[in-house]
Amino acid sequence: MAEITIRDRKITVKELTVGHIREWYKELDSRASSGDFDVVNETFFLDSNLDDLVIMTDLTCCLMGKGNRSGR
Repeated sequence: MAEITIRDRKITVKELTVGHIREWYKELDSRASSGDFDVVNETFFLDSNLDDLVIMTDLTCCLMGKGNRSGR
């Protein structure tokens, strides 16, 4: 894990295992199959989305002003 600071907020960046990544992709597949698609979330960045930041850091949806749509 590593820690970065953005605007006086310390953020922990997580090291993901292969197991974590498998679970993450299962969840993505499940959301895609269920039609749970948030266009702002999915297109906010070119190479990732806001839920990716929740998985890869200690940020929460609420801290990002995103609400709690995905239960994190």
